[in-house]
Amino acid sequence: MKEKDKHVFAGLLVVLLLAISSPFLISIRYSTFGGLFIRMQGLFWYFDNQLEHTTFGIVGLWEIVQYLPFMSLRPFGVYQMYRYYKQKASSFSLFIVGLLGEFPPLLAALSLAPLLLTSIYVGPLPIHLVVGYVIIKLKPRPKIAVPWQDTPD
Repeated sequence: MKEKDKHVFAGLLVVLLLAISSPFLISIRYSTFGGLFIRMQGLFWYFDNQLEHTTFGIVGLWEIVQYLPFMSLRPFGVYQMYRYYKQKASSFSLFIVGLLGEFPPLLAALSLAPLLLTSIYVGPLPIHLVVGYVIIKLKPRPKIAVPWQDTPD
């Protein structure tokens, strides 16, 4: 494996791990009774900060099965990033597929109407998209060499 391919593979692996492990839903609410409430839900874990206690926990197997639909489209964004580096996908299609991966959690957030009215933010937290964007900007894909472009007519 070439050195540049190792960097791309490492970047893809980081984005994949973030896509699977980062929270797919976050709720930030403010209350006059107890300040700021934050709830984050990942595929394997949850974080809850309410009033005077903070809870971090690992979810059970049944919860993982229930949360899989929310995470199901995220790996396609990583696959599209792989295709992008192999010159088989455009940056626009990479952007669209990445955004589509956030639609299931966004639809779930929109279904929580009472929570939406009392919250500062309810929705997905696309950390993997931000990291993927940074990787693409730091390590752009190689340009395709066109042999006839430099030849005189």
